[in-house]
Amino acid sequence: MANLKDLKNRISSVKNTRKITKAMQMVAAAKLRRAQESAEQSRPYAERFMGVLSGLAASVGKSEGAPKLLRGTGEDQVHLLVVMTAERGLCGGFNSNIAKRARAHIAQLQEAGKTVKILTVGKKGRDQLKRDFGDVFINLDKPAIERELFKLGVTSITKDMLEIAKQYEKGEISTNDFVTAFTTRYPSISATQFKNAWNSIILEFPEYRLEFLEHLSTSKRYKLILLSNTNALHIEQVIENMSLYRYERFKNCFDQFYLSHEIQLRKPDTSIYEFVLEENKLQASACIFIDDTKENTEAAAQLGIHTWNNNPKEEDVINLFD
Repeated sequence: MANLKDLKNRISSVKNTRKITKAMQMVAAAKLRRAQESAEQSRPYAERFMGVLSGLAASVGKSEGAPKLLRGTGEDQVHLLVVMTAERGLCGGFNSNIAKRARAHIAQLQEAGKTVKILTVGKKGRDQLKRDFGDVFINLDKPAIERELFKLGVTSITKDMLEIAKQYEKGEISTNDFVTAFTTRYPSISATQFKNAWNSIILEFPEYRLEFLEHLSTSKRYKLILLSNTNALHIEQVIENMSLYRYERFKNCFDQFYLSHEIQLRKPDTSIYEFVLEENKLQASACIFIDDTKENTEAAAQLGIHTWNNNPKEEDVINLFD
């Protein structure tokens, strides 16, 4: 039990902490006030700048020779949402309220059939939104293909259509044969329209995830192997989205880089895991396999491989060692 001296010391410590907290609050309030004043002072400039741009767009925007940025595309299918939050916490509900509004707006746009791309400014917003809109490495919009095909007049995704897609992922048919199979079934859909719908699943590759992989690769502590169900069209879109330079950075992180259409094997078939184990002379019990599809991790687990069925809405591969 604390004696009188201990209680006095504790009371004194609490008082000192209160003084420090009050001083920090005053400093923060002063910084906030200066930031508000700075923002208000720049408002006339921003309004004038917007007026100049609006006038410029109105005068030349309809001209065929006008820059695309002024002319626009006449469509509103793709929406870029810029979410700005703080780098740190300790600011009440500021970050969480912004993330909440962003989620609601994204859901509203996606329900309307729009494609949403997200640019985050600030660590807190990125950390919160990546739990809902991130995949293992490359962010994916998995319902997008079906959604875009339905917009083009496809009424349902049949078993034979899924089978053709699996054959394409295993490299058993060419890109031309794959596209022709669908455009023949739906003559009103052009090859370009189908390719755009097929590639709509591919989003961005966050830089922080690429840096995590590079750090892991540089450490030389683990043998890193990529095993991906994919196809030629999707890889082309990945390179277009992230640039060839960043794609090469990504590839260079891995000791082996296996794409389903190149090795003609596909998850969750047992043969693809056996191929990787045998090819690299690995013991299943010494490996961990990370995938966001449950049937894939279950198939690997049956061979004795340790697995992590990553849930992109709640987890991120960068938290592997947490």
